[in-house]
Amino acid sequence: MPNRLFGVTIAALSILFLMYAVPTIDSDQGFFSVGPKLFPNIGGSLTLIFGLLIALQKNGETETAALQTKDARVSLGLVLGITLGFILLLSQLGFLISVFLTLAAFLVVFGERRVRVILPVALGVPVVVHLIFLNLFALELPTGPLDFLLGGL
Repeated sequence: MPNRLFGVTIAALSILFLMYAVPTIDSDQGFFSVGPKLFPNIGGSLTLIFGLLIALQKNGETETAALQTKDARVSLGLVLGITLGFILLLSQLGFLISVFLTLAAFLVVFGERRVRVILPVALGVPVVVHLIFLNLFALELPTGPLDFLLGGL
């Protein structure tokens, strides 16, 4: 039963992502036939497929023993809540702020308490990913309120 619940939850979050987060991406810009919605659509679709595959497994196949404890279910709930928060905040706050908050929350949920670890990771990863998408893929990620700062990049 935990596998079915997990799979259905992941599939539902994927549908929310594909329905509400992906359409907010500005699709006017593109690099050849690759538009800015391509990677989010691929990721959301694959996550939806894998969530459904997990939900449709026969009982007894690869039971998720880790979800048997209350602490594990609370951790899963926190992870799903943080992920849902990221989806909801992405269009409002933009990529950099949303990923910063999400990574910081994930690090804290998974036990990291050292600010000297949390801040560099939570600040560095979104900046590096943003620069890769901008310079390598020629795709702009949602900037949110940081548009005035990122306009020159």
